[in-house]
Amino acid sequence: MIIDFEKIKAARLKSKLSIEVVASNCSLSVQQIKSIEENKGDGFFNDHFKKIATKKYIAFLNLSEDEIFHINKKDELLEQPIENEPSVGSDHAIKPSLKFFIPKYINYTIILALLFTLFLIIFKKTEDDVSENIIDNELLPEIQEESIPKLESEIPLDIISNNQENKESPNSNTSADINEGTMTQLSDSCESIFNQNENKISNYQTRRVPEKPNNYIHLTSTSKQTICIKSQNKDVKEYEIDGSNPLTFRGSPPFLIYLNPILTEIFFQGWKIPLDNNFNLYQITSYQDPTLSNFQ
Repeated sequence: MIIDFEKIKAARLKSKLSIEVVASNCSLSVQQIKSIEENKGDGFFNDHFKKIATKKYIAFLNLSEDEIFHINKKDELLEQPIENEPSVGSDHAIKPSLKFFIPKYINYTIILALLFTLFLIIFKKTEDDVSENIIDNELLPEIQEESIPKLESEIPLDIISNNQENKESPNSNTSADINEGTMTQLSDSCESIFNQNENKISNYQTRRVPEKPNNYIHLTSTSKQTICIKSQNKDVKEYEIDGSNPLTFRGSPPFLIYLNPILTEIFFQGWKIPLDNNFNLYQITSYQDPTLSNFQ
């Protein structure tokens, strides 16, 4: 920017105004007025303040800024667009720095704290999902439909009845009637029930390679019933189960269970156990590798 200082001085002299009068009316010092007319830097902190004082001076003299301020021709050339300058969308265009999009007043400690909090939330959610999967796979592993083979074709009927002669003849009461009558005996203790039915036991042993451990057995019931169960060398336990309240009983095989076979499903070592409606008392034994029998 070029300032025509001589034109300012000529306008003052033409108006017959003294430097003192101009300084008083423009709220400037005599030294500042002289510096403006003689194009000196005395009396001003920098060129910016000198330009502001100059505008006050020419306004007092009723001069137009266009008459006094002129753009340097070199500056005009610098402001002209370069013909081969890359467009905004080109690959060579200068990309704006990220710092221009981040307000200066943002505290980066707050950003780090928010990121850390988000990490904790994601970690906690993942941990909860893993815990739910562990509980589902440990407590109710056999409930999933795809893990339960069909009774007719995939599960061997591993029922060995010790006393087949104790089965009811075709002309006797139906199995449903037998089970209903037997279940009324649950008013007695489980020990007495086991003693009364010790000669009517259906034995089952897992014959397929197990998919689950043998330290627990899982039972579900379509209706409310009370069952008696015990594991090896343990006291008899009495439980009440129904459709919304299954039982996962932990212990050591063989398991001895008194139940209603019509209402109940039993899962052991990853397999569904076939039940015989003629029996209420079942002894469940774990899988034994047939190759080990050669060493007995």
